[in-house]
Amino acid sequence: MSKKIDDQNSLLIFTYNFELKGGLLGQLLLPLISYLFSKDMEKRLIAIKNYINKDYKKPPVITEGGF
Repeated sequence: MSKKIDDQNSLLIFTYNFELKGGLLGQLLLPLISYLFSKDMEKRLIAIKNYINKDYKKPPVITEGGF
């Protein structure tokens, strides 16, 4: 039981640090991580839906270099 709790805590710390330090890469991989580690199908569908909705709300960013 404590091993499972330790794994969950380390996963939370990992995803938290990954989002803070990973930037765009972290934003792309966090929904995948939450999808893989959630065993409840409803949570998976909500995670995918939130990920899709999050992308549509973002306006495109235009920089001087065109990238």
